[in-house]
Amino acid sequence: MPASIAILGVALSAAFGLSIALIVFTSPNVAQTAAFSAISQGLGYGAAAAGPLVPGLLVEAGVGWPAVLLMLAAVALCELAFGLASLRASRPAAA
Repeated sequence: MPASIAILGVALSAAFGLSIALIVFTSPNVAQTAAFSAISQGLGYGAAAAGPLVPGLLVEAGVGWPAVLLMLAAVALCELAFGLASLRASRPAAA
């Protein structure tokens, strides 16, 4: 169990740095970078604020820790899928 928690911590923490980098790499100009950054960071920080709260509320409501960890693993897999999709979208078209 401690190893799975450590792996989830690394996976979920790494998403922040990658998301900031993707904002810069996928935007074609400065104006769109600023607009995309404002929207994505606003939504991202809102979701991040709910991150510790939601599992805590679930545990307090009687949901067991294994279910909460499965939920966090599902979030990590969603982040992986979005990251891979963003990577493909940010690659320049082959000439």
